[in-house]
Amino acid sequence: MRLRVVAALESGTVGSCRQAAQVVQVSERPVGSWRRAYRASGREALAVKRKRRPGPYEPIGGPLWTRPLVAELVRMVTGAVMTERGVGKWLRRTPPAPTSSTRRRRMPG
Repeated sequence: MRLRVVAALESGTVGSCRQAAQVVQVSERPVGSWRRAYRASGREALAVKRKRRPGPYEPIGGPLWTRPLVAELVRMVTGAVMTERGVGKWLRRTPPAPTSSTRRRRMPG
């Protein structure tokens, strides 16, 4: 969208930042920023920069959660001390939390 707005401004299809902002239903301020960024740095300046949000317990370990890491997390959050064997038993008895894909899926029943 940013590139199309700037292209319309640069080609003269749209007369002003205000008109362009009204067409795409954003405020005038970002349209002016997009235009200045494009003139200064070209197309790359208009790329959307997505930032990854780290999870609350990411420093504990990577994507692989082992029993010792789960025990450490439980200790940090609740103060309870669990053995690795206890963590394994607890994980087997506890159903997994729903993920975004399971929430969207229609459950039978």
